[in-house]
Amino acid sequence: MTRRRARAASAALIAVLSSAFPASHVSADHDGPAADQAAREILEARNRANAAAQAVFDAESTLDTLSIELDQAERDLVETESAVAALRDGLAESAVRQFVGGTGESNPLFTDIASMNAQATAQVYTAAATESELVRVDDYEAALDELEAARDDIERRTAATEQARERHVELMAAAEAEVVRLEQIEAERLQDAEVQHALERRRAEQLDEERRIAAAAAEPDSNQVAAVAAAVPDPPAQDPGSSDSTTASETTVPSSGDGSSDAGGSGSSGSTSGSPGSTSGSSGSTSGSSGSTSGSSGGSGSSGSSSGSGSSGSSSGSSGSGVAASGQIVCPVAGPHGFADTWGAPRSGGRVHQGVDMIAAVGVPIVAVEAGRVEYGQISNGALVARHWGASGTYYFYGHFSAFEGTDRYVSKGEVIAYNGATGTHTPHLHFEIHPTRGVPINPYPYVRAVC
Repeated sequence: MTRRRARAASAALIAVLSSAFPASHVSADHDGPAADQAAREILEARNRANAAAQAVFDAESTLDTLSIELDQAERDLVETESAVAALRDGLAESAVRQFVGGTGESNPLFTDIASMNAQATAQVYTAAATESELVRVDDYEAALDELEAARDDIERRTAATEQARERHVELMAAAEAEVVRLEQIEAERLQDAEVQHALERRRAEQLDEERRIAAAAAEPDSNQVAAVAAAVPDPPAQDPGSSDSTTASETTVPSSGDGSSDAGGSGSSGSTSGSPGSTSGSSGSTSGSSGSTSGSSGGSGSSGSSSGSGSSGSSSGSSGSGVAASGQIVCPVAGPHGFADTWGAPRSGGRVHQGVDMIAAVGVPIVAVEAGRVEYGQISNGALVARHWGASGTYYFYGHFSAFEGTDRYVSKGEVIAYNGATGTHTPHLHFEIHPTRGVPINPYPYVRAVC
């Protein structure tokens, strides 16, 4: 994650955690040593699962980047091979012309056949070594060197990409094992009410600490802005008679933009505005890798167009107006899981990831994060998805289900809408997006972090 992304995410996390978990603690009546130990073990297992998920999706971003670069290198190789072939053919054609049309000073009536051929051959090589032919030979040799270097580069990139793919598979297996371990720990320890209270207390303490760290990380930016503002000189006095008045500059935030998202493949995020019930919007193109699993999860679905721009590192609006306050939504994965901040991660086709990915076992229930209308569909890469128009005015997108629960309908908060899966990808996980006011997507990680 870049420094810019980290600071933007920190600012968003402060706002979300502040609204979700005010600075208050659970009563110490439930602080028995055994319960506290069990709660600590559960929280540690969750942290390990999240760390494993982050490692998986970081490796997936690396793999996607290497794959993109390999594809470009292969296209460049084809162009270089074509250029070399053209130079070679041109030199061959010139040699043939010289051979066929060449004449010698000797009278052919007094020259034997072998000598005539030798003279013609010498003329061809002489022409190829002089003036324009010399330049063409030099170009051809340079092109051959470039071709050899390009082939060596392809070989190195292919090996690196394959190594990254193997590493991703290893990390995915490790993450799935951590989720299974978390499930076992929670099944053994989380049934007791006293443990639940202790876990709630420890969770609040952890989020308080994260809020403090995020605030400390954001403070240098605030100080820098203040310093820059103080260094700007006052504008000169304006001539009262002048028609040009100086006003403060204004920044207009676009209400929509073009971008790409992921729910198992690549593609445009499609349409997210409009009233629920309309599904005429683009579902987006979704070929691609898992990770962002992703492909256009794209928030496509309702009529109208308001897809998000989603450049890497943009997380402005993470606490923006229109999105349900973090205390008003629930965790979308109703079971053991691990998740990571993959917002802005590179994806094939020049896309960036515009959601949060949550690893969980196939079949784990996926629930509506707030009340509203849910509509089901399937996008072009085969991913089963749900489009959710929340009562708060926020639009949500869920992807990669193994199966739906019911049909299009109005749902209550926490109601099961589907089951986790790997449709449209090879990594079992939920791809989840948040679009405030049914517009451009924002980074959902701070919201998920606050409630999951």
